[in-house]
Amino acid sequence: MDTDTLKSRLSANIKKFRRERRLSQFELAERAELSEQTINSIESRRLWPSDKTLIKICGVFNIDVYQLFLPEILPLTY
Repeated sequence: MDTDTLKSRLSANIKKFRRERRLSQFELAERAELSEQTINSIESRRLWPSDKTLIKICGVFNIDVYQLFLPEILPLTY
């Protein structure tokens, strides 16, 4: 698997979880104690997040980090 695939999966899954919970990028950023620009950059594939950032995002979604890297076709459970 290449870097572009990982970035695409991460971006798509964060957007999916965020939209399922009806959160804006701003709301996700606030809850995760991150900047809105950070969330936007991750979702736009311009920024690769640190492990701490991923943990904060997963904390908001109440999921494990690995779920952000599952293929989009698989149902994501939480």
